[in-house]
Amino acid sequence: MPAKIRSKKREIGEKELCPCGSGIKYKYCHKKTTKKYFEFDNGDVVAEVAIPQELVNQLEESRKEFKNIFGRSPYKSDPVFWNRAELKENTILKRTKKVMRAAKVPEELIFAYEKTGLIIASDSPATSRAEREEFRSAVKEYFQLKEDNSDPFYIFTYLDSHSIIPF
Repeated sequence: MPAKIRSKKREIGEKELCPCGSGIKYKYCHKKTTKKYFEFDNGDVVAEVAIPQELVNQLEESRKEFKNIFGRSPYKSDPVFWNRAELKENTILKRTKKVMRAAKVPEELIFAYEKTGLIIASDSPATSRAEREEFRSAVKEYFQLKEDNSDPFYIFTYLDSHSIIPF
């Protein structure tokens, strides 16, 4: 098995244009926010959002509960909210969105989660290239809808308020 190659990353320089596409220098745009941009040696640019301690504590408690019930630590492929399996998917989605908003996760990432069912971190080895592309496409769709003065969450609001009867 080949050794995993690690690429070094650096935060975007203050005088560089912000990768968010605003056309503003990074120090005046995202430098002082919770969303930071980093560039890897290979040229890839990623955005990172700090996770509040309350969410870290909740995830740790969930991990301990999982281990207590199943006798092992969760694998990367196990659902994050495994202990809510008895709830309807819609309820899980609403609770996840609530936690994401409490954690100040950017709206475009919440939209992408709601559209794809994926939560992707910048260095997530547990996701395929296709999943990352699907997630990126959903983020782009969010910005396109905003640019068109549409509410990106409208379709989800409609679906949440109507029952869908399976065939």
